Amino acid sequence: YKVDTSGATALETEITNLFVRDGYSEITAFKFTYPNTNGSAVYKVSESVEKGLVVATYNASKAKEECGKLEVFTLTDANSGTLELAKYPTDNMIAAEPALAPKQVTMSFTELGKVVGLDFKKK
Repeated sequence: YKVDTSGATALETEITNLFVRDGYSEITAFKFTYPNTNGSAVYKVSESVEKGLVVATYNASKAKEECGKLEVFTLTDANSGTLELAKYPTDNMIAAEPALAPKQVTMSFTELGKVVGLDFKKK
């Protein structure tokens, strides 16, 4: 669920369909990356992960080695709770360094094994 507090009345909305789609019918793991940034340089490199939600889903009809998907979503508006698939490098990074534009990817990764846990580690 998400709660939109941008208007006069808070609105609660079920958002499972944002994650469970395209045959991926089960959420196997999720983790918020905010506020766990702690000022770490690792997270400052990527705004797309800094205020994000990482979600792993599972497609039982695919082979064991490629049944998992991992997606990173960013919170684009804290008041409305709007989530969008993250991109890296971010638009802000591209504005500062236009040569990065051709390298931008949407942070959705498929053909993984079933993801059952998520954790982040500083280098």
